Amino acid sequence: EHLLACINLLQENVGFTGVAKPDATFADYARSFRVTWDVLPPGTKEEAIQRIFGVRTPIAEQRSQMEDRYTFLMSFNPQAMIYGRSGLQRYFGAQLRDDIVLFENVEHGNAIYVMFEDWEHLSQKSRLELLSGRYGQGFERVVHTGDWKARTRGIVQMRRRVTNL
Repeated sequence: EHLLACINLLQENVGFTGVAKPDATFADYARSFRVTWDVLPPGTKEEAIQRIFGVRTPIAEQRSQMEDRYTFLMSFNPQAMIYGRSGLQRYFGAQLRDDIVLFENVEHGNAIYVMFEDWEHLSQKSRLELLSGRYGQGFERVVHTGDWKARTRGIVQMRRRVTNL
């Protein structure tokens, strides 16, 4: 009980605590990272949707679309969900692996972004900046038309194969 109380106190004061193997090396610690945007904790779809929309109450069509997009991202069994504070505003993400992150939008008519190179940097850029071509080929943009879900799955499968070679 005393140890748990101390860990809670540490977390309250520094904002982060963790547990590591007693034989963990410096390289093990270096592989972990922190981001400056909120990562959604595990929870229900309802909690995630509430976080995404914030205080704004979505109309029924927006809510239905958001639930569909959220369910689609969850079908990839992401390691973490990501909610951005800036950059790609109104986007939320699903980190599938360190090198594959999907960013989805709550607004009708936008696109899903599949980022696989330097996603931390790219996700802080505006859509116009990304589409300018100045930031390389570290992502693919899939507009929500036709069978966009199948196209997105294909890109993810291809990226998984490429990085596993």
